[in-house]
Amino acid sequence: MNRREFVSAAASGALAMGTIPRPLVAYDGTLERIATQKWIHLGIVQPYEAWAELRRTDYPELPPDQLGGRLLERTVRIVYPSTEVTNNSQSYEAVRAKDTPTTRVWWDVK
Repeated sequence: MNRREFVSAAASGALAMGTIPRPLVAYDGTLERIATQKWIHLGIVQPYEAWAELRRTDYPELPPDQLGGRLLERTVRIVYPSTEVTNNSQSYEAVRAKDTPTTRVWWDVK
């Protein structure tokens, strides 16, 4: 058996053992599982990307945010950094009232 045959056999064996006996991770025709797994992974290594994926796919479906029993609005955008306020104060004044984490951006139509 040459290297290519060995790698192919090992990969097909790993695929068979890794997905078929595990129905909880088997593809079931929806993208919900893929999006949820991607969100979990990105949440550990790239939290901003995980947040973007959650907004893009709406998966996973998370419970409402609460603080002390009070419902909170979900963050839908990242506010301008302090450097923008310092370096571009004249233009920033025009949008200061809308610079909140819960103000939707122009392309967010949900």
